[in-house]
Amino acid sequence: MLLAACTQPVSRAQFDRVENNMSFDDVVRILGNPKDLNSIDLGPLGGLGGLESAEAVWQSNKAMAYVRFVNGQVTVKSWQPSE
Repeated sequence: MLLAACTQPVSRAQFDRVENNMSFDDVVRILGNPKDLNSIDLGPLGGLGGLESAEAVWQSNKAMAYVRFVNGQVTVKSWQPSE
């Protein structure tokens, strides 16, 4: 899935509220809709059943916020200042 939407810039304070294991919906309530969303269905891996991975991107005035989800829950997040 690819999503492109007009969104308001996010702040570092908002981003810092995002925690591991939060659901996608919880993160959207904090940050708003992502600028981009890419998801991949990883299918059955090692007998674990289906896995889905997604990376969402939000933009601030001075940085990009990246959040990785596995099966709909936050696993990794990154705040990267713009050059």
